[in-house]
Amino acid sequence: MRRKFFKVLIFILFFLVLDNIFYMGFSFLYQKSRFNALKQILMEKPDVIYLGNSKFLSGIMPEAIKRETGLSGYNASANGSGIVFAKGLESVILSYYRPKIFVIQVMPLSSERGAMSRLAPYLHNSGVKNLLSYYPYNIRIKYGLLKTSRYNSMLVVIIKGLFGKLDSQCGYRPLFGSLSQKRSRQVRSSIETNFPAQFGETLLRNFIEEARRNQVEIIMVEMPILKQEKNDGYDTYGNFAKIYNIPLINLSKKSDTCLQSTKEYFWDKFHLNNKGVTVFSAVLGEEINKFIKNNP
Repeated sequence: MRRKFFKVLIFILFFLVLDNIFYMGFSFLYQKSRFNALKQILMEKPDVIYLGNSKFLSGIMPEAIKRETGLSGYNASANGSGIVFAKGLESVILSYYRPKIFVIQVMPLSSERGAMSRLAPYLHNSGVKNLLSYYPYNIRIKYGLLKTSRYNSMLVVIIKGLFGKLDSQCGYRPLFGSLSQKRSRQVRSSIETNFPAQFGETLLRNFIEEARRNQVEIIMVEMPILKQEKNDGYDTYGNFAKIYNIPLINLSKKSDTCLQSTKEYFWDKFHLNNKGVTVFSAVLGEEINKFIKNNP
């Protein structure tokens, strides 16, 4: 019995040592990767950080907005993101430097897809570590005990980044083609994590207050969509915008945007294509300019 116990103990110790070795190796390669968004942000220290989900990822062109405002920017959005990812990335970025503005999309407060897998490499950050405590036990154990698992979803990024070219579009990911064109679309499935609405509201408040403590301005943006529908979290963002005197730019209304809901500007009902993003970025750039003039 004692011999079996020692064998199990030796196996566990060997496994943990091996896990730590692979973790350090993956961590080193990830830091070297050209596709490491945070690495590029810290190298360039852009004035504006854009945080949102896939609508922002394909709908915000930092270079086009820079031409309007003179402010450099980086699109740090990610597919399926909500306030959890935005809050985690904010904590990581502010631990290194202070941008001038966070532009945050009006996005889900009670659901998230893939946030922790993208934030896992930064679990050494206290803000990210705190977010992990709100996830189910299996996810906490996975990322807390098995360090190598923090890079499972990053392996492709690591490999591509070692050989690929540096991102020249500041995080923007264009979508080509329009809704009027017939084409097949592949839908990627991913596990959605749901949170109580109150948790999302608390994170949004914490996001705003941490930015304020670090003297970083915030602008909220509701993206244009082809088919108007109720955004469940919009009222909450609107309430916080009033409380904290934050501009909320709603470009989902037909009367508020020059996109005029034309199909030629949309890749699907919710995402702008490469034509639409050019028009939208100019509109958003004008709005940011107004904000800068009113807040010198």
